[in-house]
Amino acid sequence: MIAPPTIEDRRRWWLLAYGITSMEKAIETCDLIEAICDTNQHIAFYPLATAAHSFYGRPFKRSNGVGRLNADMIPPESNGIHQWLIHFRDGAYAHLDANHDDIAGRPMHDVVYSHGPDGNLLTTCDARAPLSAYKDARNHAKIIQAIFMDEIFYFHNRFLDMIPTTEGDFLLSLDSATDLFIPYSMQSHSVIHYK
Repeated sequence: MIAPPTIEDRRRWWLLAYGITSMEKAIETCDLIEAICDTNQHIAFYPLATAAHSFYGRPFKRSNGVGRLNADMIPPESNGIHQWLIHFRDGAYAHLDANHDDIAGRPMHDVVYSHGPDGNLLTTCDARAPLSAYKDARNHAKIIQAIFMDEIFYFHNRFLDMIPTTEGDFLLSLDSATDLFIPYSMQSHSVIHYK
């Protein structure tokens, strides 16, 4: 008889599933960059690049309750592109850090005041990678997604008798006092009240 999944098993399975969907979103975003943007100055480039880096980084960043996936899963030959995706996420896109200079050798978010004959202008500098980098990022995200899938199949096979066989939606429970999968009713919408 197979031992029931530990809380660590549940968390790892959750992170891997989240990682697979995060990589899928990163891949789709990189595809959009390639389809829409003719240069890295295109109006859609910066928001799409921000999304690509953010989606990619999600499983590798701390999440309360489940932790994060370690970068030791990254194949050594892919470490450079992984580091670039995470560093741009942390220093240019998902965080605003005025003195985070380990990426470009200088701060990534300089604020510049321009005074000239046509008036005054206050702008910020934005880091932008070349378009070709996102084709590489897409291919890398597919490799990482496959690594996540290989490991998630291990959990699927190991706990096959605990996976629901009836029709419906089931939540992967992080509570070791419950079944591994519990019935789940997806919310069709949510209402957020704010002032």
